[in-house]
Amino acid sequence: MCYARLNLFGEDGKIANKKMVEFMWEDIRERIKEIGIEDTKARKESFKELSQQFYGLTIAYNKAIMSDNEKEIADVLFKAFFPEKTENSRRKLDTLVKYVDIQLEMLDKLTKEEFFGASKIKWIPLADCASSKQSS
Repeated sequence: MCYARLNLFGEDGKIANKKMVEFMWEDIRERIKEIGIEDTKARKESFKELSQQFYGLTIAYNKAIMSDNEKEIADVLFKAFFPEKTENSRRKLDTLVKYVDIQLEMLDKLTKEEFFGASKIKWIPLADCASSKQSS
């Protein structure tokens, strides 16, 4: 969500996106080491697979979010999070879509200064969306 919203802030947003992605990959590299993948070839293959998934999902999320179409957002989230299509996964998807809608609305209200400011973004807990009776 932040990745998509940062794109609206011009060059500063692009720089922030680049840094955010760099930090994420640094964290992933460390986590791969921590789980004990010692084989350099296996580590590279794992990293390559994760990269493909990340960039594919990033493009899909950004396209859906920028379309401002709840069905597109739901489709992307469903494919990414719920490979097993059950009634329970449909209910969980509804909660996740509501969560994304609420968070995007909150991010939309932030000015560039607030987004990049010293204060932290106040994310609502996902559980609040599951129990919430709000409409999206």
